[in-house]
Amino acid sequence: MLELLSDEAWMTWFLDAGRKSKRKAYLRTQKFGEEGTRVIAEYFNSLDCDCEAHKSRDRHEIVFTNKGAFELLKYVAPKIPACMLQYFD
Repeated sequence: MLELLSDEAWMTWFLDAGRKSKRKAYLRTQKFGEEGTRVIAEYFNSLDCDCEAHKSRDRHEIVFTNKGAFELLKYVAPKIPACMLQYFD
């Protein structure tokens, strides 16, 4: 089912529930619980967006490695509206 989501959908989710540090990217997945977070992480890994499901302070999220963050941003960055680009380095 995840393969049905467009790059625009991934970009919207990332802008709403994601963040990027210097070397990693994070995507909050609390709504999907532990199992859903694991399934989503497996999907991203199948796209060569290296990541792992993580739980911190009772919150679920996906943590992308440096390489995984780069791959994820290849999908979402071209779809980010110009007015939002100032928030990314």
